[in-house]
Amino acid sequence: MQNFKEKIDFIIGLGITPLLSPQQQQTVRIINGINLIFLCMLVLVFFTNIFSQNYIQSFTNLMIIFLLCLPIFIWNYKQYYQAAKIHFTVGAFVAIVMSTLTAYKAERFSETENVAFLTAIVIVLLFEKKLKVMLYLLLTALLFGLKALKLILMQGSIDLLYFHTLINTSIVLVGIYSFTTFFRNKLLASNTSLQELMQQLKVQNEEISLQNEEIRAQNEEIRAQNEEIRAQNDQLIVQQDLLDYQKNVLRSLIDALPIFVALLDKEGKYIIANKPYEHAFQMPTEQIEGNHYSKVLTPELVKNHRPLIEQGLEGKGSSFEEFTILPNGHKTYSYGKYTPIFNSNNTEVQFLAVFVTDITDLKESEKKLAAANKIKDKLFSIISHDLRSPLNSLFSLIEIVEKELITEQELRACLTDLTKSVTSVSQLLENLLQWSRSQIENQTIQPKTFSLREVIENNFNLLRKQAEQKQIQLFSDDTDVLVFADKNTIDLVVRNLLSNALKFSNFNSKIEVIVEAKDKFANISIKDYGIGIPDGILHKLLREELVSTQGTGKEKGTGLGLMLCREFVEKNGGKLNIISQEGKGSIFSFTIPLASANGE
Repeated sequence: MQNFKEKIDFIIGLGITPLLSPQQQQTVRIINGINLIFLCMLVLVFFTNIFSQNYIQSFTNLMIIFLLCLPIFIWNYKQYYQAAKIHFTVGAFVAIVMSTLTAYKAERFSETENVAFLTAIVIVLLFEKKLKVMLYLLLTALLFGLKALKLILMQGSIDLLYFHTLINTSIVLVGIYSFTTFFRNKLLASNTSLQELMQQLKVQNEEISLQNEEIRAQNEEIRAQNEEIRAQNDQLIVQQDLLDYQKNVLRSLIDALPIFVALLDKEGKYIIANKPYEHAFQMPTEQIEGNHYSKVLTPELVKNHRPLIEQGLEGKGSSFEEFTILPNGHKTYSYGKYTPIFNSNNTEVQFLAVFVTDITDLKESEKKLAAANKIKDKLFSIISHDLRSPLNSLFSLIEIVEKELITEQELRACLTDLTKSVTSVSQLLENLLQWSRSQIENQTIQPKTFSLREVIENNFNLLRKQAEQKQIQLFSDDTDVLVFADKNTIDLVVRNLLSNALKFSNFNSKIEVIVEAKDKFANISIKDYGIGIPDGILHKLLREELVSTQGTGKEKGTGLGLMLCREFVEKNGGKLNIISQEGKGSIFSFTIPLASANGE
């Protein structure tokens, strides 16, 4: 709506310049305004005639638009104001005659000629004295003639009604002339008052100009003083720019550091803090700087660090190491130092520098190293005991045989126990070898599609003799599932779990292997009906500790095989579970991805 009003104001003010007097500007606005109204009416009548199929009348409307309305706007825009007035008046006369005659010809005896009343108002407003009277009388005669022509065309003659029409038309024209002249005189009087007021303003402006001269002289003195101040300010700006540059360099340096760096003033407020503070405490550095440390740190950190900060502000440096949970949820081990910075005389603490580094990775490495050392010690114990004992027995037997201190029958009896020991040593060596390989950095598995049934049957055949020695039956369902994993590591997992089941199964019992496909994983369960696992040992196994126990046939174990099983299952994207009840048996189960889940 605002844009529409601005466009109307632009059209009405077309051709007005500051050089025109207020009266002249008003005349131009009147011509443009009436011309715009007339143009809108003609456009509306044009489309009405088109829809009514009055093509001759519509053509007449179009001619009036192009020959009357548009040229008037052009005259005013080019600042030919007198030409615009004459064109408007003559065009109005012609338009009235053409529109009326066209309507009469089409036998549409409407009041088209009454548009002359609008022209009468314009003549009074635009023209002066004799020209105004002459044009007004000419318009009156034209209007009377058109009304007479209409009666002749309608009735064939002029009757008494025509004279009544003349009287009414004359009254309207006299009224228009009188009221318009009165309005015009009022408008001219207003313009005269406006000009007098403008003259007064001109006098006042001259007085103000004199005052401005005095002020200008004073300003010259002030300008000279300002020049001196400006020179001083320029020096300060140069110094400030240097300080800002140094501060930006310092800011860039500390923001690039992977540690927390901050500077506190004597009141404990942050003067500067780097980006790690922003990330850790979820607060922009602009908000941190200027705030007291108690409004930035968490309540727990404030409690722990207040003594250290107070000690630092007293001139005593300090360090700390702690575990904390930061506001961004990050759990971290930190090591830091508070370092006091003294004044030039080294007599008073001016600032307190804070340096804090994240040592979480170091702590995790220490934990892993401790766990690795624990495993290493256990392995050394295994190697020194479980490998040395069978080898010593083998060397002793060889020495006895060489000295012929044993009969063949006694040798055969010893060979059975020796075979068990050598088998145990062989399995232990294989597990040690696999564990060593798994500890090699960046070692990766090589998954492929293979049949679980094939792996289970191969291990049944491999361990069947060991099962027959304890009269244990091996059962497996007929389910054949294709999985996507590293075949060698899964083969080792199945073999170790079956060996464990054989080791802890009672004589004359059975072992069942059950395979189920569920969701995107295959679940392999190895169930035995042996001695089970005591709760204390089960908890250790669930905590991934190495536990060495003896089987039902006095078989020796190290716990290394189970540790390998868990590690290899997890590397293949699965999980190892243990369910056991002492005296009733155990179920060791693990999951690995199905081949179908990987698009195989």
